[in-house]
Amino acid sequence: MTTALFDEALELAAISTCIDIPEFIDTGPSTDHFACRLPRMAHAALIELRRSGSDINDLTLLHAMERRGMGRGEVLDFLQSARSVPQRGTRSVAFYMRQLYDRRTIAELAMQGQAHAVAGNIHAARDVLARAAFADSGEIKVYTLRDAMYAAIETWAAAEQALTKGAESKYVPIGICPAIDSKVLVGPGDTVVIGAETSVGKSSTSMTCLLRHQSKGIPAGLISVEDPREDWGAKAAGHYAQIDTQPLWAGNSPELIKAMMHRIPDAYDQKQHVHIVDVPSGRLHDVIRAMTTLVRAHGVRILFVDYLQAIAPPSGLDNAPVKTQTDHVYRQLQATARMLEVPLVITSQLSRGDSEHGEEPSIKRLKESGNIENGAQIVILLWCNDKDNLVVSGKAAKLKRVRERPRWHMQRGHGGILTEIDNYHEPEASNEYPKRGRGL
Repeated sequence: MTTALFDEALELAAISTCIDIPEFIDTGPSTDHFACRLPRMAHAALIELRRSGSDINDLTLLHAMERRGMGRGEVLDFLQSARSVPQRGTRSVAFYMRQLYDRRTIAELAMQGQAHAVAGNIHAARDVLARAAFADSGEIKVYTLRDAMYAAIETWAAAEQALTKGAESKYVPIGICPAIDSKVLVGPGDTVVIGAETSVGKSSTSMTCLLRHQSKGIPAGLISVEDPREDWGAKAAGHYAQIDTQPLWAGNSPELIKAMMHRIPDAYDQKQHVHIVDVPSGRLHDVIRAMTTLVRAHGVRILFVDYLQAIAPPSGLDNAPVKTQTDHVYRQLQATARMLEVPLVITSQLSRGDSEHGEEPSIKRLKESGNIENGAQIVILLWCNDKDNLVVSGKAAKLKRVRERPRWHMQRGHGGILTEIDNYHEPEASNEYPKRGRGL
């Protein structure tokens, strides 16, 4: 009995579903899951249309596939076939296509093992055939020390490209301030945790990073679990217009609104590199869908999630300890970022404990920490040591690849946006207002 390795009708149904429900392009099977040539090319063309923001229908897909070198008659026949197959549910299509992809991968492993055996590479054949026999499509890669050194050199070269090519590189700065950005860049799958108490500036720090990426043309995405988009928009508008936005929430400042509309047209006209998704449900599943959409549909290079403890765990963990719930959410976010091959920046609440306001926090105060600290390449802690919360201090409590542990101070400006201070003195030492330093 021969096991089917692909199902053309299923792939045609998947393409038809993608045309009718563009969101399925983000959350459904990837292009690698398609085995047949035309559906595979069609899915790649649909991803291109989705990322460009174009309308998705039969006509736009026809033109996109023609641009890829296909004849109009061939494409029209393909679209007619896709529209004539019975439609299936999105979950069913995604499940069975991934299952067939796994079967093909295992069949390829078996063929590789056979080739190794014929060539006399017994150890390689044993490893490959064992993985095929146990339905393990994941490859166990064994590296020599030389391979590892080459990998490090390639990573350094990619980081160097980030300084010269900017948005073209997979390695990007976090965007907080030059004190940390000059020391390290983050790349695919890296995790950065920013910890702070309530009202210290977790959200302001995230928006500060996003504005720096916007100014440098680096595509960045934000998933906001607690704050709606208008709150983030107020921060950006206040920064661009250099206006205090607090009176505007009372609804009695028409002159301020006119002044703001006069001052921010340049920001409106800029090409938009920052995309925001608010997830009011707070469900982990919705957050992961938002991450996937931002990367696949909008091509973002770095993801920000605000904030960790606001994300609700799956219903099966309702009665589990809070630490277990937080750890599960954290690991799922990390796994998604690794799959999408983008760095992930997560803001996290610090426990207050017995500490005084303004006291420099330790890494142990990451709320329900332990695995949060261990799983991150970089841990940044923020605190305010002035009574008005106008100055936010920060330090790199963990910097996995660099010996230095930079520290910095930032001044809170319009919209809450933070600017690094060059010559800062503690409040007890000087009553002068801190000197404004490097900005965006």
